Amino acid sequence: MASRNGWILCAAGAVSLCAQQASISGPIGGYVFDTRAHSLRVIRGVPGASLIGDGVDFGTGITNAWVAPKLDAALTVTAEGVARLFRLDGGKATERMVEGLVVPDRAVFSPSGTALVLVTRGNAQVIKGLPDAPVVAGTVELPQDRSVATRADAGGRLRRSGVGAVAVSDDGSYLLYGSSGAVELLGISGDSRKLTDAGPGALLASAPVGTTRRWSTQGRSRSSRMSQARRRFDGYRGSREGRALHFRRMAGGCS
Repeated sequence: MASRNGWILCAAGAVSLCAQQASISGPIGGYVFDTRAHSLRVIRGVPGASLIGDGVDFGTGITNAWVAPKLDAALTVTAEGVARLFRLDGGKATERMVEGLVVPDRAVFSPSGTALVLVTRGNAQVIKGLPDAPVVAGTVELPQDRSVATRADAGGRLRRSGVGAVAVSDDGSYLLYGSSGAVELLGISGDSRKLTDAGPGALLASAPVGTTRRWSTQGRSRSSRMSQARRRFDGYRGSREGRALHFRRMAGGCS
């Protein structure tokens, strides 16, 4: 998402936006959250020829929204402070009920949009089965930032758990979490493993299951290949170039 002049954009690609009301049909290029109107509006058209359309009808006013990469699901927070999940289809929203859904400080979808992590202070709730059958996969306790008692950030604010970079696998089984100078692999089942050191401003991104999972640390790209996100690992070794991590399964063998 990017914010400028009161607009928060959730688009599939770069589009030309015309800030006017429109009621047209056609291909959907993305969604834009209108912070003034508290509405998630449809971007209709194609790159170079698009208009901001009507707001999506969620049945109530909203104060925030996150849209899946494939534009087929959305998480909203209502004016009453309730989190709700919706299936999106052509700008139409159909609610998918999820018991125990928490209201997040921020939300991150997996690469394919089939999982979603809701980050609060100290915890991350993982939702899987999107967009049609979402359920709570579990809640992971986030590592405490070890700098909280001794160091503040550049703005003078103490850092706490839940503020680090986060990414979630498509099957919702694992999180990558960066904080306190480290990147950790956190499993829904409770297992965790430090993967590597990370400098300030580390960026994390999870690739689809069976492909390369990458993150960037101080401008350096690192990657690890997992044949399935559900596998457990008992260690890793780095490449000579310091750019790759190779993981071993507990059952033996390398992926």
